[in-house]
Amino acid sequence: MFDHADNIRRRPQVALLIETSNAYSRGLLVGIRAYMRERADWEIHFTEQGRGDEPPPWFHNWRGDGIIARIENQKIEDAVIDANLPVVNVSTASLKQSYPTVASSSAGVSQAAAEHLLDRGFQSFGFCGDARFDWSFRHEHNFGRYLKAAGFVVDNFDSKLGDADDWRLEQEKLIQWVRRIAKPAGVFACYDIRGQQLLDVCR
Repeated sequence: MFDHADNIRRRPQVALLIETSNAYSRGLLVGIRAYMRERADWEIHFTEQGRGDEPPPWFHNWRGDGIIARIENQKIEDAVIDANLPVVNVSTASLKQSYPTVASSSAGVSQAAAEHLLDRGFQSFGFCGDARFDWSFRHEHNFGRYLKAAGFVVDNFDSKLGDADDWRLEQEKLIQWVRRIAKPAGVFACYDIRGQQLLDVCR
């Protein structure tokens, strides 16, 4: 007897543990969607979430085929390990485990930022990082190294762990840094939220 239901190809079940709270991650989601339209017939399991959030409740009992995740904290990493499924990491955070990873190149991003600012004619440079993220330190190092080779010194914002918990304190530090840096200055902000904060204090 022919069973039509048994003949239907099962679509792979893929969980996306990617936040929607910033432009970078939303860009990842757009890219995944574009890939699916061209090459992959997946069934996606996804919940809107913020950066650093715990895994969504449904994930703990979910039984799928694979995971694409921004593994940026221990809770996400533990949940991914417990799932025991194939995983692709789309974060540059330093991890205890080794995963197949798709991420931007800090050296490439930093060089592109430096070249853009040099092309604009700047001779004073700053880097505005965030101590909560290890990739921010990599950007700072690579940006400074590239500009040093070009004969320039970078004035780095002194971001410290804990400052982000008190926005008034961090805002005042940003204001003092902006006042101090030689102008006109070309500044590389480590990510879009830091860039917006910097624009706000400049106003």
